[in-house]
Amino acid sequence: MTLKAFIFQTLSTDSSCRQAVVRVLSERLIEGLSAISVETGVYCKARKRLPLEPLQQAVASSGKALHEQADPAWLWKGHSLTVTDGSTLLMPDTPENQTAFP
Repeated sequence: MTLKAFIFQTLSTDSSCRQAVVRVLSERLIEGLSAISVETGVYCKARKRLPLEPLQQAVASSGKALHEQADPAWLWKGHSLTVTDGSTLLMPDTPENQTAFP
């Protein structure tokens, strides 16, 4: 459930913890499951415990799979092009994060 909420959060234009929790709650209710609290504290604590390495591997492998499936007509003058935009990335500016993500 935490991973699902995290994926919702990272893909959402809102990207708030509250919106991620509400989205999971909505899906649970649609599926006939019990409701969860809309308070974000438990989710935020659980999200901090998500292991980084499997998430990095999932992003890398899904990106590779998408790249391999891309139509050659999408290439720019026959070349692959990589564009990275981190302008919407938000994370605490802690010493640990600065070390891991300089």
